[in-house]
Amino acid sequence: MPSTLHLTRRDALAGGAVAGLLGTAGCLDRVRDRLHPRTYHSDAVLGDPLEPWPTLGHDARHTGAREAPTELPAEPTVERVGDGGGAFYEEPPAIGEEAVYSALSDQHNGEYGRAFVATERGGDERWRLEWPESKSPAPPTVHGETAFLTRAGTTVAVDRRTGKRRWSYAAGIAPAAPTVVDETVYVIADRGGTLYALEAATGAEQFRTDLGAAVDHRPAVGGDAVYVLGYDDGYALYVVDAAGGDVRRTVPLGNPETPSVDTNNGVSLAGDAVYLTGVRDGRPGVFRVA
Repeated sequence: MPSTLHLTRRDALAGGAVAGLLGTAGCLDRVRDRLHPRTYHSDAVLGDPLEPWPTLGHDARHTGAREAPTELPAEPTVERVGDGGGAFYEEPPAIGEEAVYSALSDQHNGEYGRAFVATERGGDERWRLEWPESKSPAPPTVHGETAFLTRAGTTVAVDRRTGKRRWSYAAGIAPAAPTVVDETVYVIADRGGTLYALEAATGAEQFRTDLGAAVDHRPAVGGDAVYVLGYDDGYALYVVDAAGGDVRRTVPLGNPETPSVDTNNGVSLAGDAVYLTGVRDGRPGVFRVA
């Protein structure tokens, strides 16, 4: 059921007591994030999705398609656009006319380094946001003048030209890229199978819906509904109201007569159908839910 965060005096006292007992930085961070999940600096500037490719799957429906054709020349060239500073590019980038926005990963002497980086189409680096932990990043999503970046446990909005932080919220999981529609960001938390809807400009929570299952796939939005894959005594498709967070339907991806589809990818929407990839009876395939 959808909910918003309401902290009582008991919550605050319990959080303080837990923090005092645990006494480690990681545990303190978790208590802090529960009590104060949002950090606000300034409003993010919104607008249209960045073209030609603003997010994983191109759009909020994850169709993987755009109307304008891609016309390659008769003798195309292959050029390097940014070298990643020796790091590996983990996920597909978001691509604009002026820059490419990517998630990077590097490991040196057993130490992980992760980052988001914006690279000019000519190859020069615009900005880089790094963190030392091994928490993986998700593909970026860029709308208007803002890049929305998710890594395990955190979603951040930054100015796409300078990398300046606008706000952050303690929710997110890789590889589930944030899905942005109009003035709302939809993200999956890294715990408890929770879908969050955040105000894109400020990061303020609009609703959270506990799906009560292991959900770790990017949400797709079509019309007034959010579609999320999860696990509920078998893999299932959740259909959630995009405005209020109520779960409209839970669609099992199998039944007693038909084995369930085992899937670890997100969904794509096309027409009145939902498409996903997975394995049934040991055979991989593309599956249509309609």
